[in-house]
Amino acid sequence: RVDYGDGQFFLNTTPFAFTNYQMVDNKAYQYIAKCLSYLPNQNILWDEYHKVVRKMEKKSLMHVLMSHVSLRWAYWIAFVSMLLFIVFHAKRRQRIIPIVEPFRNESADFVRTVGALYYNESDHRDIGLKKIKILKEYLNRTYHLRDIQFDNDEIDYLVDKTVHSKESLKEMFKSIRYVMEHRSVTEFQLTQLNQQINDFYKSA
Repeated sequence: RVDYGDGQFFLNTTPFAFTNYQMVDNKAYQYIAKCLSYLPNQNILWDEYHKVVRKMEKKSLMHVLMSHVSLRWAYWIAFVSMLLFIVFHAKRRQRIIPIVEPFRNESADFVRTVGALYYNESDHRDIGLKKIKILKEYLNRTYHLRDIQFDNDEIDYLVDKTVHSKESLKEMFKSIRYVMEHRSVTEFQLTQLNQQINDFYKSA
């Protein structure tokens, strides 16, 4: 017992003796009764140092973090950094733009394949006849020349309808007739015919 002002403090170093379990013990209840007999017959303020709240605070992680300055600063810096990351990451993130592959020109691949096949076979005359056939269809569709025979009358007609000179048309017709009339055509002759026909298309 410690006197203080008009009252006293009664301190007990064995508070667990006042629990329910100790109250039913034959030896403990006598100790409890002797301790309580010291209390005066007046208003008493009961206080426990080992409170449940105090125990929870000591075992809490936040209590440990906030009780040290360095840990408290680390906690708040990590919290603010995480908050800023969430804000800026959500703001700048965009939907991924898919890559759209362009459509392949399969017709061009087919033409190259067929052309390579004919070139490897070295059948220059057959290639020349196919070029002439395509030219005939073009002349029929564009200049209404049906079943063209590539003679002088048709040259005069094309001179009037196109910008080509009579000499250039004669050279092209001469190469065409040679391919149509002969069984063997060299690579040079085929290249010459192809160049003349392409020139005709460009300036037609």
